Amino acid sequence: MGSSCQKNGADEVLETLKHELKEEGLHKHVHITKTHCNHLCKQSPIVMVYPDGIWYEEMTPKLAKKLVQEHIRKGKPLKKHILRTIPY
Repeated sequence: MGSSCQKNGADEVLETLKHELKEEGLHKHVHITKTHCNHLCKQSPIVMVYPDGIWYEEMTPKLAKKLVQEHIRKGKPLKKHILRTIPY
């Protein structure tokens, strides 16, 4: 939620994630934490999924919806949008 993320739509991404998790009935099982700057401004907004250790770049509301449906619900990461993977 650094300034570049904010400028690039992080608030909308956050609201989409919250909405989709609730729609999928996952809101009681998935915890969302807003972070400060991760120093990846050119790739912002960033969404990290743990314990998988997958960081997604250039997240949009549309991608956030897909992330919940595919990665969170089905366990299928969005390979095309992965910035990095940091093993847990």
